[in-house]
Amino acid sequence: MGRLKLVFAFSSLLILAAVFIGVAYFWEHVVKPDLQIERELKKDIDVKERPAPDLGIREFEQIVDLLKKGETMTARERLYYLMEYYPDSSLLPEARRIVGEINSDLLISKIPLEGKTEYTVKRGDALASIARRHKTTIDYIMRANGRTSSVIHPNDRLTVYPLEFEVVLDKSDKMIRLELKGLFFKEYPVVRIVLPPMVKPPVKAEVKDRVAWFGEKRVLFNNKNYLKSNKWIQTTHRGLIIRAFHGSGSEEEGKQDDLGILVAPEDLEEMFTLIRVSTPIRFVE
Repeated sequence: MGRLKLVFAFSSLLILAAVFIGVAYFWEHVVKPDLQIERELKKDIDVKERPAPDLGIREFEQIVDLLKKGETMTARERLYYLMEYYPDSSLLPEARRIVGEINSDLLISKIPLEGKTEYTVKRGDALASIARRHKTTIDYIMRANGRTSSVIHPNDRLTVYPLEFEVVLDKSDKMIRLELKGLFFKEYPVVRIVLPPMVKPPVKAEVKDRVAWFGEKRVLFNNKNYLKSNKWIQTTHRGLIIRAFHGSGSEEEGKQDDLGILVAPEDLEEMFTLIRVSTPIRFVE
């Protein structure tokens, strides 16, 4: 009887040892690997959900320091660098805005710029013929030379610049971008787009006419009301017009007076200075 109890006890110990070994094996080869995989997956999820660092911030801060020191041209080059190499930076819109302001200031000012020249007026010259020969606009000549009158005299010296832009009307971004020789120059926000049904991107066109209206009459640059006129930029694609928005911002789709790609009046004034007849235009989605 004693031997039987001993055998029973020994058997129980063997069973317990086997169970322990089985549990240990199950933990080591099944449960533990699954927990490890779960932890790794959780790490991956955490990494994916964690926003990537904005590498453009430090670059932008250095650009701001350059602008404060008056190193405008160097800052401009660094802004182009930021736009090219940090396209996902949250500061990209601000970088584009600053580049645009610098570019337009350089173009209108007397600061030397590649392509900018000085023309000496000869007898028989007119602003229209000078603008046509130098691929620029009368508005540019008057602004760049600080003139309020269209009257010119022989030996007057006028700053001229070939305005060889391409206009990109971006429907999805609601922006009008000017590109100069393939390089970003400046962009203008679109307030509203109200176009006829037949005007759908993509469209390739050119500027057909630059129209200035005062009241119900078309006025030319030498008219006393020209500076107060309402300007349009018409294209060769029927119905595709860039106009100034003078409304309150309420949506009135289809209203005839609101048809076109509408921008702030001050933006259209500047575009009217820079965009000439025959300038290529792309309307994109």
